[in-house]
Amino acid sequence: MRFLSFLPMLLLLAGSLGAQNQCSIFDLTATVVTTDPSSCQYYVVLDFEHTGTTNQFTVKGNGVNYGTFPYDSVPVKLGPFTGDSIPSVKEFVVTDAVFQDCQDDVSVQIPACPSTAVCDIYDLEVLTATECNPGSLTYKLKLNFKVKNPGNDLFEVWAGNGTYLGFFPLSQLPLTIPVFPWSGDPTDQIKICINDNPDCCETLTFPAPDCNQTPCIVENLTVESGECTSDSTYKATIKFDLNNSSILDKFGVWANDEYLGIYDLDDLPLTIDNFPWSGDSTD
Repeated sequence: MRFLSFLPMLLLLAGSLGAQNQCSIFDLTATVVTTDPSSCQYYVVLDFEHTGTTNQFTVKGNGVNYGTFPYDSVPVKLGPFTGDSIPSVKEFVVTDAVFQDCQDDVSVQIPACPSTAVCDIYDLEVLTATECNPGSLTYKLKLNFKVKNPGNDLFEVWAGNGTYLGFFPLSQLPLTIPVFPWSGDPTDQIKICINDNPDCCETLTFPAPDCNQTPCIVENLTVESGECTSDSTYKATIKFDLNNSSILDKFGVWANDEYLGIYDLDDLPLTIDNFPWSGDSTD
């Protein structure tokens, strides 16, 4: 009888493994499409064949998660990107949303852009900055800007107090920052720079909400590292105590200057399967 009770579970497991073995993504190609040579902007179109997949796939590469897409959107168009003054290579990995071993990758040569025009960030604006996060001296902020000749696909963000908030693809604009630090003043400041271009920056002072409330205190924070999940990530379990959890239900996580996301307090202890490794002995 005990053997029979395990039979459905074994059949389910065998069925899942069989489905994964049948999943295949193949013949992945990447095509560069230039739309405006004067601005050095281009798109990359990914096309591929697939069998035995689920209904969605993710695209990652070059340190960026480009998102999750339905298979009926293939070929998928990514960008816009900005060409550099020298030729470069971009790599893309297409992975089934469920079967993580079902994937294909491709590299594509990006030609040099001869443009020598000066990078310029303009029309920087804070669209919304009104919603304080309960129990903390932070608030949600949404920003947008325009840029000419960035020479890079990424931009970096700093708060006025010098806090580095991370780097983001230009294609994510307008960008929402869920946890922006309040300075305690009626106005705050934000600084935007094109990645690896300290001469292409813009700073904006804007009205800030009054988030003067009982601050939350995070205590007894521990991170337990687990097994590696790739050559640059590993499994990590996070635990901590909160002094006023009755008015808070979510928290944000950053690692090595990379924003990992917003999570529910009910998720604690939280296990992150792909925690980014800095390459050092400590993170």
